[in-house]
Formats: sequence, structure tokens, C-alpha cells
Amino acid sequence: MSLSFLPTPYPDELWFSVLSRYHLRSGNYCATQSVRDLFGRYKGRVSLELATELAVVMGNLHAPYMKPVDILVQHTLLPYYARFWSAERKQNVVHELTHGGGRAVMLVGMNTISGERHPFFRYCPECYHDDIAQYGEPYWHRAHQLVDLRICTTHGCWLCDTGVPFTDCEVTFRPALLGMELSAVRQGEASQQERDLSALYGACLASPLDLKADGGIHTAVLDEGLKRHGWRPVTGRWTKTREMAEAMRVFYDDFVPDDDVSQLRLTVTFGYAKNPAPRFILQVAHFMGIGFESLFSKPKKVDGIAEIRKGLEKGEPQKAIARRLGIDPGTVRRWGKIYGLVS
Repeated sequence: MSLSFLPTPYPDELWFSVLSRYHLRSGNYCATQSVRDLFGRYKGRVSLELATELAVVMGNLHAPYMKPVDILVQHTLLPYYARFWSAERKQNVVHELTHGGGRAVMLVGMNTISGERHPFFRYCPECYHDDIAQYGEPYWHRAHQLVDLRICTTHGCWLCDTGVPFTDCEVTFRPALLGMELSAVRQGEASQQERDLSALYGACLASPLDLKADGGIHTAVLDEGLKRHGWRPVTGRWTKTREMAEAMRVFYDDFVPDDDVSQLRLTVTFGYAKNPAPRFILQVAHFMGIGFESLFSKPKKVDGIAEIRKGLEKGEPQKAIARRLGIDPGTVRRWGKIYGLVS
């Protein structure tokens, strides 16, 4: 089996869109023939959000092309989810996606952690016209299909539905076409709050992904942020989830679903979830003023004991120190006695 060509991906083009453009240009009379050209099989699904069996596709293409890992990082939704994983898990999933099929998609678990996907492919009205002007055709942008994103991070306008289903089915390709059905453009501008949070979602998807870095550092960053803002005591691990949920609902108004910022959701995200949806982590980070770069950088730790000692040495009342640090006054008194600052 040999592929005579494969379209060069456009900027931020979804890999499924690239394969759909191949089917359109190949002249094949049915999708089954294109699947056979690409994967050497007649049956099975073609992933919408990810890329599978890349080693097979590249093996069939006897011409220079992108490396499989670059395809996964630049033209699939993988970075949005993998950014929070350990280096070992990232590399295992990349290997499975390169050499495997459906099992690899299950390892990512996008539907499990992010909920239902949008029923239709989406487009940005500004990008749609720009793409036609520059490339002579529209294409599916991967960022526009991210379930958590409602605003184009390039133009700041609302994303709109097309009439093209965004659902898995056996052996099919769905290229973006000039004559496809487009829903009406949503009127009104997004608030600055909405644009800022969308920019954070977009950065999580589009920023370079280091497969060797441990994404788990974000937990330490959030921990320090919670302590600095008084949502978690500097000497303990419990979190004021009820008060924090109320503050986040006011902060986000109706842009973020209430379920995302409920006390239960925060409790699960901070304490029990092994693989929380990226949007929950990003919503908390944005609420505390933590930017994308800071979320994945080594945090400056809050030394609770040092803060207690500093406050006592300055003559700050014990109850005031306790309120500021979110701890029990007895803890302040106990450490004060240890340092000889409280009789």
C-alpha cells in the first residue's frame, strides 16, 4: 500500500481535517477506499480529536512529512489534556497513538473528564473568511472544536455551529466545504472576563508541550495560591471550598456553569480526582490570578511558621495572625511559645 500524497496541514488544522482533505483530493469514490489508502484497513473509526496509527500512515507515505509527535502536538487536542500528566504517561500515550488505534484514544479519556462534546463542527466567522482568502478553502481549526472553548482566541468572537456532525461513526470523512451549512453569527461581544478565560484555555492547547516535563507541578502551584489567598491554611491541607465556591460564582457570573464551581466540584478537584478536567484547574487558576506560565513553573512556597513568627515579632495580635493565615489561634499561640514570643 502506498500513499502518493498527503495534504500539508494548515496552521492549527485538526488532523481529521487533513485526512478529510486527502479524501476530497484523492478522487476515491468512497471513504472506505481512503481509509484503506491511509491505514491499510477497510473498517474502523477515524478519530475526530486525536490521531491514531500514525506509524502506519507515515509508512504508507513514501515522502518527507511531519514527525508523528509533531502532528499530535500541533494538530490534535492532545496537548490540552496531556499538559497536566506525568512525563511517563505522556510518552506512553504518544507511543500508543503513534502505533495503536482505539485503545490509545481511550487512554486519553477526553469524553470521561470533559463530558459531552459539541454535536457539530464549529467555526469562527472571521477565520472562515480569512482561510478562504488565504488558502482558497476553509478547514477545521482544532481550537474551534475544543469542548471548553466558546470564543475564538484569535478574533475574540463567538464560535458558531456548522451543519456538519461532530460525531464518531464508521469510516467517514467530513471536510470543511465552501457550500456547507453555517449557523447564524452570534451577536454581541464577549466580556473581558470571558476572553481572558478563553485565552487561558487556548494557551493550554496551543503552547509548546514538553513530553519530558512533569505536568503535576500545577498542584503545588495551586496549593501555594490557595494559601496566599486564604482559601487554605498555611499549615494545613483542608480548603474552604464552600466560601471559595461562592466567591467563584460571583467572579464568573453566568459565563461558567454553576456545577463547575460548586463546593462538590472543588472538593473533588482538590482532594479526590486523579484526572480532573483541565477546565476545572484553569478556572481555579484564573480566579486566583495565576497565568498560564506561572501554572507550570516552580512556585514560591509560603512558609507558614515563618509567617507566624514574623507577625508575632511585629506585635501583630494572635487572632489577627490566625485570620490572615487561615489557621486556628491555638496554632499561633503554640508556635509563639516555642519561639519564646508568647508567655
